[in-house]
Amino acid sequence: MKKGKGELYDWLRDNGGTAFVLQDSADLRQMSRGIAHVITYGTKDADYSGVISRQAATSPATTGSHAINRNPRHRVPGPPEPELPQPRTPPPSSTSK
Repeated sequence: MKKGKGELYDWLRDNGGTAFVLQDSADLRQMSRGIAHVITYGTKDADYSGVISRQAATSPATTGSHAINRNPRHRVPGPPEPELPQPRTPPPSSTSK
């Protein structure tokens, strides 16, 4: 896991990418150092934190109530907004008298 994650983090670091890092993992926190944009998630002390209160025994999907604390300071950088075409000005009308 460390090799693959390390390659991903190297690419994000070299290309100004954004990493979503599990705050609960000391290894991942260490590996993500130097990445321009890091957003953390986890059970505590993260930009986005929460705890699953119940999980269905028959399904791998999580169900039940959960709590998430969101940090509003994060805006994931994306591509620039495209320029909208400017409205055309109609040509002056030429009327003969």
